[in-house]
Amino acid sequence: MRRKDRKVVSKEGIEDIIGKAEVLRVAFANDNKPYIVPVNFGYQNNTFYFHCASEGKKLEMIKNNSCVAFELEGKIELVKGEIPCEFTMAYESVLGTGTASIVYDTQEKIFGLNQIMKQYSEAEQFEYKKDLVNRIVIVKIAVDEMTGKKSK
Repeated sequence: MRRKDRKVVSKEGIEDIIGKAEVLRVAFANDNKPYIVPVNFGYQNNTFYFHCASEGKKLEMIKNNSCVAFELEGKIELVKGEIPCEFTMAYESVLGTGTASIVYDTQEKIFGLNQIMKQYSEAEQFEYKKDLVNRIVIVKIAVDEMTGKKSK
């Protein structure tokens, strides 16, 4: 990271940014072609979770290459200047890499769904219809590394 003064060093600081984020952008790559997609997500224990359709490009790409990159931002705000070149952005962001895999275990699917719901809800307990849990596809990303950055 070029701007060391903006680096978020602590795990708690990085997780604070993750807690404020609304969208996780996941980048996949196959055959030297990148593909990035925004997803709703949950996070716990150095692992991201998201749900997707039971078929499609994301799943095909994961099966061919499980290495992914990700990005999200917490609070962002435009800071206007007197002239165009003085405009800037106040921001918090997290970038990283990880390994994506499809979750097949029912209890782990429910755990992943709970993390997604906690990201967007104040509730702590959730109930799911059994047929929904059986149909839904949950993908987890085990984080290999991630860094945080925050403007002052």
